[in-house]
Amino acid sequence: MGYTEELCQICGVSFNISRIRGPDEPRSAAFGGHPGSWVEGRDFHNDARQQGGHDDDDDDDDNSSRFPPRCSDETGCSMVFRAEELAIGPPAMLEDLFLDDESSHSDPDYIYESVGEDEDGPLEFDSDVDLSEGEFSHGKMEVDSEGDDDDDEDDDDVGSKADQEWIFRAKPIIPEFDTEFLPVDAPVTGGLDGEEDFNNHGMQPLRLIQRHHEHIAGPGCVNTEGYRPHAISTEEMRNCHTVQCLLRKPRNWQPAAAADDMNFEKDSEYFLTGLADRMPTGLWDMEVEPARYGVGAGWQSQSAFYIETTQEELNQTGLPFHPTCFEIFIQASKQILGRVDIDALVQIRDRAALQQNEFPVTHQDDVRDEQEQVWKHSAGREYLVANPVFIPDLAPIVAASIVSDDAAFSIQNSPFPTTARLHDSTSAKDPFLSLPPELIHIIIWQLDSPDIAALRLSSRAFTHLPISLWHHLLVKEIPALYEAWSSDPAPYYWSTLLATDLIKQKQEREKFFRNLEEPISIIRQDMPEIAEEWIKDASMWQWPEDPDRAEMLKLSPIRLPYERTNWYQLYRDITGNRESLKGLKNRVRIWDAVVQIIDAIQAFRGEEVLT
Repeated sequence: MGYTEELCQICGVSFNISRIRGPDEPRSAAFGGHPGSWVEGRDFHNDARQQGGHDDDDDDDDNSSRFPPRCSDETGCSMVFRAEELAIGPPAMLEDLFLDDESSHSDPDYIYESVGEDEDGPLEFDSDVDLSEGEFSHGKMEVDSEGDDDDDEDDDDVGSKADQEWIFRAKPIIPEFDTEFLPVDAPVTGGLDGEEDFNNHGMQPLRLIQRHHEHIAGPGCVNTEGYRPHAISTEEMRNCHTVQCLLRKPRNWQPAAAADDMNFEKDSEYFLTGLADRMPTGLWDMEVEPARYGVGAGWQSQSAFYIETTQEELNQTGLPFHPTCFEIFIQASKQILGRVDIDALVQIRDRAALQQNEFPVTHQDDVRDEQEQVWKHSAGREYLVANPVFIPDLAPIVAASIVSDDAAFSIQNSPFPTTARLHDSTSAKDPFLSLPPELIHIIIWQLDSPDIAALRLSSRAFTHLPISLWHHLLVKEIPALYEAWSSDPAPYYWSTLLATDLIKQKQEREKFFRNLEEPISIIRQDMPEIAEEWIKDASMWQWPEDPDRAEMLKLSPIRLPYERTNWYQLYRDITGNRESLKGLKNRVRIWDAVVQIIDAIQAFRGEEVLT
């Protein structure tokens, strides 16, 4: 079986989502489905057609449908050569790959010497390279000439090396913003100046070009390998790559419950793993941080089963999801079931896998249409990857609905201004005007918002309705807005973390303690009287809070006070901005999927009772 993308078991969306940045955005705003990747600058389909001598003008309607729309200078798109990250190929190839540097053509001292398989060997390079820009450092080798007098051979060796020139590699300075953009319509057979034939190097140069040229979206970008920058922001897409799983606890693991277990984990056969910042393409190379229940790396995560499996294999197979999707599952489970049943969640997955059936969720058409071998990234469906919990545009709307300093505010008041009632012939024929307010409220509470709007237009008896009515409508029509009803809308711990930060923290912590090993050894040997105190102070590991996480936490859902919230204003602002609130639109979609899962859990538990 070829490459297939694993999907979130809850929302049905791929973890390997890509985003194309605009020319005014930093490099960090662009990302591909795998760490350190981005959407390639060259149009692969167009390049292949050019190599085959195909002319776009020759296409008829039937044939042109086989190829996706492609970007061009007319769409305003461009590309950037990521030269600093190009780690393969001789310097001559770097020059060929659209580098604006002709120094090697005119420099008679330039020599390229192959280093073979030894990547750490000396690297000859253009003598005109500016050594001050961080690409290379150059100098004289300094060697301590004091050595063992008895070892003449070593002394001679040191003396012979003392004045040798040395060259070493250093990481280049990688810019965060780009200012030089290349035309996306460059011909495939040469550089931007059309002078060089890349195939002379025999290193699949076309693919090398594509990998190291990043696509930059213009206003008319039609690239479907990533979502376009004008349609969704990086803030809205936070954590779209993050993976967490439910996995069976190791047999006879002690203690039976971990100190950081959620309540629903303590008595369960399953536990929440740490976080991964991407879903790997291989089955058995999941790696998460931190390790929990002794599980960190080397296990499987799978959301679809196309071949026969066994319960033993399933016990070692994680059920993958976005942590934010699982937060919605937690909120819905508490409301509908009164508890979070992760055992049944995994078991219905297992039963479907053993029977080679699909997980019991029917996703909306937008999701199913995107689920091809590689996620489609269709325009207009960006909301599918918007964070459904930490929603940038929703947070200020929710905060503005809370009334804190108006003593006269009451949810029993009408949100509309009072107007004088006219006693005309129409009013005399209005049967609702004779009804008491209590009966008016009973009628209105049974209706949906379109019917209420129609009544307010047809009868003045419904002109003034209490603000509390719109709380009722929010809970009824948008139950996914759990800020309106949940007693604890605060996201669960793992959904508030950034997987990239956890991984970086682990790497830096390991580096910190590795660097302490030698000083600790010296202190213990030379100054044992202060060793313990010094080690205690030196081993104080600290890690600053990630600023991105701090910004994300400001968007956390909050519990709205029933008596001090202007529910009409909240309802109006949300329904009036429904399309622009991508995260909330996605949350509503995921809520529907979660309710289907909970229905399946209830049916599963019902079957257990019967048996």
